[in-house]
Amino acid sequence: MRSFVLIAIFILTAIGICQRSCGQDVTNAPLYLYVTGSGSVTPLQNGQSLVAGQTYDMQAIPAPGFAFDSWSGVNVFIFVETNLNPDGTTNAPITSVIPSPTPPLFFEPTLEFIMQPQEVLFDVPGVRTVTRSEGWQVNFVPVPEPSSLALILCGLAFAAVMNCAGKARERRRSTAEGGHGKPRPYCACQSGFALR
Repeated sequence: MRSFVLIAIFILTAIGICQRSCGQDVTNAPLYLYVTGSGSVTPLQNGQSLVAGQTYDMQAIPAPGFAFDSWSGVNVFIFVETNLNPDGTTNAPITSVIPSPTPPLFFEPTLEFIMQPQEVLFDVPGVRTVTRSEGWQVNFVPVPEPSSLALILCGLAFAAVMNCAGKARERRRSTAEGGHGKPRPYCACQSGFALR
């Protein structure tokens, strides 16, 4: 009977140790996402709880009229403060989230990262807690409308053609009035850079 009790204690102790070291230490942390410009991130969402130590992928999708520029890391500092009243009661905790972006790091729309655990920087239970969490900022930049760009290019091309046509008329008039010598190229159209 005594050996049975010892075996039972040993098994229960092993189960307790396994629960502490085999899965109970898994920590989740919120992911903070910030978007500059106009666009979205898929499949992860702002505030989503992720398992620390796991690898995740995100895809940046620009909105119409915008293009992907870069990803920046963001250190997110979370301040939770509880004010103690003179009568001994406390107010509801006030949470402040302050993002601190780093310079652009990645320039591909798909980002692969390992989720980092929340880090406690300062903790006075019931008064103030400061933690640091992982965040990412995706940067989108506006692109010119194709119609605007096309109009600008058409206008420049039209001005170049009109300039060449005017110079051609002037050259023909000069030759007709008795100009001498070999005709010279009179515009970019005849200088060998384009078809004559």
